[in-house]
Amino acid sequence: MKFSGGNHDIVKYAAQPSFPLSSSVISQRARLSGESGFDWGARPKRSQRANIGREWLLMKRNSFVYIFKMVQLIVLALIAMTVFLLTKMSYNDLPDGNIFMGALFFALVTLMFNGFAELSMTIAKLPVFYKQRDLLFYPPWAYALPSWILKIPITFAEVAVWIALTYYVIGFDPNVGRMFKQYLLLVLISQMASALFQLIASLARDMIVAKTF
Repeated sequence: MKFSGGNHDIVKYAAQPSFPLSSSVISQRARLSGESGFDWGARPKRSQRANIGREWLLMKRNSFVYIFKMVQLIVLALIAMTVFLLTKMSYNDLPDGNIFMGALFFALVTLMFNGFAELSMTIAKLPVFYKQRDLLFYPPWAYALPSWILKIPITFAEVAVWIALTYYVIGFDPNVGRMFKQYLLLVLISQMASALFQLIASLARDMIVAKTF
């Protein structure tokens, strides 16, 4: 329909598509499934690369969170250094053993709850995840793996900062092998904490409910 008035022409197109939109989406999905040989919209490697790129972009946008976590960890490490500042302690004395256990427990709790920020960030990403999963964009494992893989270097860096600041100042065994054993143990604890908070977020799906776990 076309209307003319003055120096202006108002053109209105009321044409309808010759085929329903839903059938177009279904045919497109069927074509992609036939090309990829899978039930999803892309091959596993391609979907994995796409999700790694998206997760990397989200990490760069949320870089303030990771920088703040690192600064917070440094401050807590400095506090631990001053509280447990005993560079020469007996390894056969029960009171000194209690001090060592307290320092280890403080490190464990600090690195475990350092992953608490994953709770809110995971809940914020859940609506997009469920929408794209229901539309068969990617399989669920394609979302989980990039989030875990890209956070491994951050975990190694955080634990390395903690060990470098606290291990020899507190007075742990100077043997390098035991230092690396403690480093590996704290890395595994940090990874477990990150996975735990992501699991809680995926089960709760709401920030208020997640905080009650």
